[in-house]
Amino acid sequence: MQPPRVMLATLASDAFDDPHWIFETKWDGVRALCHIDRTGRMTLVSRTGQDLAGAFPDLAALAGAFSGAPLTVDGEIVALDEHGISSFQRLQARLNRAKPTAAEVDAVPVRFVVFDLLQHRGRETTALPLEERKALLKAAVKPRRVLRGTRGIVTLSGHVRGKGVA
Repeated sequence: MQPPRVMLATLASDAFDDPHWIFETKWDGVRALCHIDRTGRMTLVSRTGQDLAGAFPDLAALAGAFSGAPLTVDGEIVALDEHGISSFQRLQARLNRAKPTAAEVDAVPVRFVVFDLLQHRGRETTALPLEERKALLKAAVKPRRVLRGTRGIVTLSGHVRGKGVA
């Protein structure tokens, strides 16, 4: 089964409040799909299908970061600044490097911020309501104490219901 494609945000001309909508954090990074097959093999691809695994070897531990394989997780590869805010400018030091050196990886560590679960236990989940997919995603991320050696590479993205202006 092919991994599903990324879900895209809805563009609006102005911020708005609506109790029927959820609003997510905007991350400045590289959108990516992480797919883990039944054998535990991980692929990491951009939304255009470009293989990202070689460029981000520090994300290889994603293969063991989730339960419920085969699964596909939608997220963003980010580099955080000293205040914990994603910085695309900082991430640029890691882009377009097929095989970064250990020094480059150490100088600009990345993490995978996840916000959607597109496939779980081999079942497409895209027809489920987003909040239900987010609950499944939260349950699929293994606790950090289980993820020894991952340097906190997986982060769940936050969201709020109804308060888009704020």
